[in-house]
Amino acid sequence: MNRCKMMAGIVSLFSICLLASQVWGAEAFPSKPFELVNPYAAGGSTDVMCRTIAARATPFLNNQPCVVVNKVGGGTVIGSKYVLMEGHNDGYILFSSSTSSVMIAPVINKAGFSWKDFTGICQTMLGSDAFFVRADGPFTNLQKFIEYAKQNPGKVKFSSSGTGTSPHLETVS
Repeated sequence: MNRCKMMAGIVSLFSICLLASQVWGAEAFPSKPFELVNPYAAGGSTDVMCRTIAARATPFLNNQPCVVVNKVGGGTVIGSKYVLMEGHNDGYILFSSSTSSVMIAPVINKAGFSWKDFTGICQTMLGSDAFFVRADGPFTNLQKFIEYAKQNPGKVKFSSSGTGTSPHLETVS
């Protein structure tokens, strides 16, 4: 899904909500700022996506701002639980979730919630995990890297977006 289509979908969703509230004579929606909760650290791809959406959403939200709130920690459990707190079901809390936050983290961390506690309303980003090594390194394909790792236990280091996330599980499998 390209970025233009993604933004068009988000803008359409917010526009429909705004028009529906005015048609039925209800109080103009929204009447207060939105929070867009990001369960990942600032500066990552999810954070950039959230801030891009928030920066462009205000004109379509009855001129109410959309504020990105980073709630990091616990392999996304902190952000997930924040969204599920009492009083956060008024339509003003949005959650940028992922497979890690709603499917993996609740199981690994015994978090007390499941994917059934959330309702997905649109897809905002489509990513694919990739495996990278240094360009000047000795590996030119995955098979050579795996052979090296098997012959040199404890010497290979890797990074991921956190314990229990999709990239972490793919790497330690």
